[in-house]
Amino acid sequence: MPTVAESGYPGFEAIQWYGLVVPGATPKSIVARIHKDSLKALQNTDVRAAMERLGLEQDPTTPEELRARIKKESATWAAIIKDAGIRVQ
Repeated sequence: MPTVAESGYPGFEAIQWYGLVVPGATPKSIVARIHKDSLKALQNTDVRAAMERLGLEQDPTTPEELRARIKKESATWAAIIKDAGIRVQ
């Protein structure tokens, strides 16, 4: 079976990732608290073990980094969808 690059899509990359998001109007103090508590939870031995069993790797970021990633990936995938002519029916 050919790779994605061998199929005519060099440089293609799609990585599954998870993020915790809240409504845009959430106060910054609440966002900071959720972020702090999430980082603490990710350090829990049971949480780490469960993630490892599922093959999940931790790569925590800041709320600002997540916002930038969502913005960048939204633009990337919007262009891919447009170029492919994909439409909602």
